[in-house]
Amino acid sequence: MKLVLAMLILSISLMASGVKENGVGVEASTSSVKKIKNLPKGMLPKWKTKKERENRFTTLNQEFTVAPIGELYLPAEFAKMQGILIQPDMYDIATIAYYKSLTKAIHDAGVIPYLLVSSSSEKTSVISKILTPIGLVESDVEFLTFPYDAMWTRDYGPWHTYLNNERAIVDMKYYSDRTNDDVVPIKLGTYWDENVYKTSLYTEGGNFMSDGFGSCWASNGVLENNSLSKAKIESIYKEYMGCKTITFVPPIPREGTTHVDMFSKILNQDTILVGTTKAEYGATADEIAHLDAVAEIYRNSPKPGGGQWNIIRIPMTFEDYYDDYYQEDFRVYYTHTNSLVVNNFAIVPTYGRGTDEEALNIYRAALPEYTIVGIDSNIFIELGGAIHCTTMQIPERSNSECGNGVIDSTESCEDNYFNGKTCANLGFESGDLKCVGCKFNYDNCVLPEAPLSDNQVGVCDGTHKVFSYETLEWVEPDYTTITNYSATDICDDTLDNNCDGVVDENCSKKENSSSSGCSFSSNSNSTSILLILLTILSSIFIFRRKLKK
Repeated sequence: MKLVLAMLILSISLMASGVKENGVGVEASTSSVKKIKNLPKGMLPKWKTKKERENRFTTLNQEFTVAPIGELYLPAEFAKMQGILIQPDMYDIATIAYYKSLTKAIHDAGVIPYLLVSSSSEKTSVISKILTPIGLVESDVEFLTFPYDAMWTRDYGPWHTYLNNERAIVDMKYYSDRTNDDVVPIKLGTYWDENVYKTSLYTEGGNFMSDGFGSCWASNGVLENNSLSKAKIESIYKEYMGCKTITFVPPIPREGTTHVDMFSKILNQDTILVGTTKAEYGATADEIAHLDAVAEIYRNSPKPGGGQWNIIRIPMTFEDYYDDYYQEDFRVYYTHTNSLVVNNFAIVPTYGRGTDEEALNIYRAALPEYTIVGIDSNIFIELGGAIHCTTMQIPERSNSECGNGVIDSTESCEDNYFNGKTCANLGFESGDLKCVGCKFNYDNCVLPEAPLSDNQVGVCDGTHKVFSYETLEWVEPDYTTITNYSATDICDDTLDNNCDGVVDENCSKKENSSSSGCSFSSNSNSTSILLILLTILSSIFIFRRKLKK
């Protein structure tokens, strides 16, 4: 018991001397406070408030269930999804506009918007203020009537994995003061009739990424915010979620949530976005250095199949504010990595700070098969999060290799991931490459003019190669289908039938020079045989007459 208390005291003292767990901690920043801005008072920030920070160790609930037994598969966020969980806050005009755009984009992506409301009256308001203006009706969405504390569904929503290919919920512990949010995964397990596995780990959904092959990432904030050992924390990710490796990266200095989604985003099985910044964007030297350092950590983190991750840098800006209500400074991290990639859509936060178009173009180039949608996220980023933070993906009920977002050994593509392949770089002239059943479909690809075949002799002259859709190469034609082709020359047709440069080979000539072709000269032999037969018959006839006499 003394050891436990000592560890707790040490943890508290380390927290007190280190990064503040709020949206800010700008007392350590070299930049000065620039503006006074009042955060929305009816909405909880993504970081813990002062009161919540003071209650950090008042509830040490270590209740957990045993880890699932069976085959675990952890789907990537970019796998095919059934729905997206959101809590459509209607605090003011700005939040209503945000959720109208977000709900429409989610619906357009072909998934179910699961809308969390606290009552039937709130449901009615959501229908009238959010659904109706964007042309949706109640049947286009699914309402979940649960009490809630905040809109950060990414952090308190269900973490899904597959157990023996069927969907199961893993429940991580959320902020102890937000009790309504903390029990949402349990309630969803009952609602969907799914097994729920509770862990003893305090962490949030915004502090986790996975690639669909078992590679997982979180920030060091998970280590700092738990009294568990690093080995124990790693075992929870592996035994409950299905991670094969877990890489911890340092969070942005002074960013209160410590979440990886504030500066990084995995796009597919090969590519990770990482923020980049500069002094002109309001960044400090340590923030610039941090982003460069974590880019290298991601680049060299474990990658199934070997090699390095493709790291794409995307701009982000910073700014300091002071809030009268919370009576503290806070720093805003205007990040474009806090996006939602769902089915064939990438929904990206925008801020009107000069980096939006560059960021959207980076997504367009990295995800050519996706529709890219930008949504003004200023109202929420000032509270510590954006699009990724206000959404939680719900995967399909059952796992399927075709549709899991990653190209397995038996596949050439996934619906929204072609691994950079196009009609043009696969040997076609142009066209629209398709993926059907995780195999490429070339029906809309246009072939260039076929090259001449290797053999241009005899009846093969003028023939062209044919395109093999299996090897994606030009190959020799089936010469046996060519008019007048024969494995051996056909006599008397004066053609080189087997395309070897010799006409009528192995055909002997008639002795009669007036004869055409090369048929065998056998007339004299036939005549001789006939004369012999006539002589024999004549002899037999004479012999029989003598006998009669």
